[in-house]
Amino acid sequence: LGSGLSVLSPGEVQTVVVSGLGGMLLCSLLEEGAAVVASVKQLVLQPQLDVPAVRDAVHRCGFAICQEQMVYEEGKFYTVLDCIRGEEAPYNKAELRFGRRNIEKRCPVLREYLRYLWQQTKKQRRFAAQGQTDRAIARQRELEAEQNFLQEVFSCYEGQSIDGDLGSL
Repeated sequence: LGSGLSVLSPGEVQTVVVSGLGGMLLCSLLEEGAAVVASVKQLVLQPQLDVPAVRDAVHRCGFAICQEQMVYEEGKFYTVLDCIRGEEAPYNKAELRFGRRNIEKRCPVLREYLRYLWQQTKKQRRFAAQGQTDRAIARQRELEAEQNFLQEVFSCYEGQSIDGDLGSL
């Protein structure tokens, strides 16, 4: 029993599975357990938060994300990353945030997640529009840029509106 990967020796296991931790803590575990991580063939990771940071950390550790799955369970969105040793082309902003594999396969849960984020941003924009300070105006611009970004990512779902119903949510 111990903390993180410190209980393992390099070469002791071929696969590391970490689930249910915050993304930043998961990144720290990968960094602190670098010797063990360098010796494994596969990482299966399910961060609760900060998924883009985990994607970045996985790449820095010399792994490629070969599969990715988003799920919606009990009112929350979760992402599972299956990573194998190797390299991939650098991720763009959308791929880092939402997952290259999710975008490529037009993941239905990602579609709902984008709609959820769109609705949250729309509510925030309405609230921000009430303010006329420089800070409020800057926030309005940030939120508008976020909505434009979400719309751009959502465009891979041909013939569907991001501002439509939230489906099964």
